[in-house]
Amino acid sequence: LEFFGVKPMNSLPLLGSVKAGPGGVLNYDDVRDYVEVPGSTLQEGRYVLKVEGDSMIDAFINEDDYLVVEKVGETPPANQIIVALLNGNAYVKRLIRLADGRLLLRSENPNYEDILVKDTDQFSIEGRVIQVIRNYG
Repeated sequence: LEFFGVKPMNSLPLLGSVKAGPGGVLNYDDVRDYVEVPGSTLQEGRYVLKVEGDSMIDAFINEDDYLVVEKVGETPPANQIIVALLNGNAYVKRLIRLADGRLLLRSENPNYEDILVKDTDQFSIEGRVIQVIRNYG
């Protein structure tokens, strides 16, 4: 899927969707569109993902909202809302670091269980969510 549109002035690339719920999905492929953002949000290396699901509603992240994501360094940002890849699925969750160093992915919705990241899991943090753009469509 290639995008042939014109990139609007204040915009970041929309790279797919991320699941706020069980069973994440991520399709980081070609840019499928551009989402206009405030000028202060425009920075190199940032991109936008669209939210699917309701696991983050208590953090005011709703289905179909857009998340502005920024890549993070080596140290995972504890207690922040992140986009993580876990065993090939992408999730938007709050990252919790336990006292023993293990990591939990926590939903902001009491209907969803925490996900404990195990040593055997394939796990990476794709970035942290720095802004939510409401989609009133």
